[in-house]
Amino acid sequence: MTLTTRNLPNYLLSRGLISYESVVDGDLMITDASHRNRAFRVLRGAQPGYFVKQIRQWDPVSIAGWQQEDACYRRFSSSTFLPKHHKSDVESRILVLELVSGSETLSEYHRRASCSVAAGRKQGTALSALHRATQGAEEPGKVPWILSVQETNPAWFDSLSLANARLLQIVQGYPEYCELLSDLRSEWQPSCLIHGDVKWDNFLIRDADSHNPEVLLVDWEMAGFGDPCWDAGSVFQAYLNFWIYSMPLHETTQADLLVSRAQIPIERLQPAIRGFWDSYASGMSLDGQSAHAMLIRSARCGAARMIQSAYEMMHHWQQMPPAGAAMLQTSFNVLTRPTDAVRDLFGISDE
Repeated sequence: MTLTTRNLPNYLLSRGLISYESVVDGDLMITDASHRNRAFRVLRGAQPGYFVKQIRQWDPVSIAGWQQEDACYRRFSSSTFLPKHHKSDVESRILVLELVSGSETLSEYHRRASCSVAAGRKQGTALSALHRATQGAEEPGKVPWILSVQETNPAWFDSLSLANARLLQIVQGYPEYCELLSDLRSEWQPSCLIHGDVKWDNFLIRDADSHNPEVLLVDWEMAGFGDPCWDAGSVFQAYLNFWIYSMPLHETTQADLLVSRAQIPIERLQPAIRGFWDSYASGMSLDGQSAHAMLIRSARCGAARMIQSAYEMMHHWQQMPPAGAAMLQTSFNVLTRPTDAVRDLFGISDE
């Protein structure tokens, strides 16, 4: 069954998720929110709404992603770091989840407001809750492909934009870059379930302007057994990317001018970055040497994730945009000098 706005009411009725009265009384409102997957927002007047997802392509990768997300929602059904799970339809690959009313993505929030310390801390709370809940589990997992980029042959891709081909050429053309990524791969420490695709688009925030916002993780298709530093580093690189995007990249290529003219100075982001790390380290019961070691590895993982973010951004680009080049340079700088990056970019000291 392929869901549409027309047949979704009957589908929900047949599953006992809505009543005939809500349809007749006109309380039911359905909007299409499809993107990579089919997705629908279901409003039910004063009653809690639903967010309904269905895979768009019935290929092995999409089906595996749906199965992983379904498993996560079932596994963490009583947890507070993801929306509530209402129904899974294995035959039609449909998930019925809580519609988080009054929420927005962290990307949307940060476009309209400053990076609050409270939002930073809540990201740390959500990730540490996930990692601690599954710590020590022994499950199969996989290492992010970007850590093997030196072995990646562009011919392996079904479709590769010219910008992405250029990115691979640049990274593979620097032996030190490849060695730094290879070192991360050899140091990969799978110890828990990780989200695997942490970015601000995959965080929902509710009551964002309060002192105690609610932050939830969504889109669990990439989740799997892995290294928690990958998730933590992904948060670090989200802040760095936000800083990079605020630079006048089309006006100059001089690093000192880009930094000094950034609309959002890195110093303005540092309290939120520190808030994230303090909350995460506390939630993971890290202290002293263990906290420092994980912080440095997370910074390095974040640098690798930044290359992947640049690759994802340029999926349809024919030329590498200035932001892509800046992300690659920042990534290399963090990989080569992670201790300096933690101090100067993240604003986190050892004291």
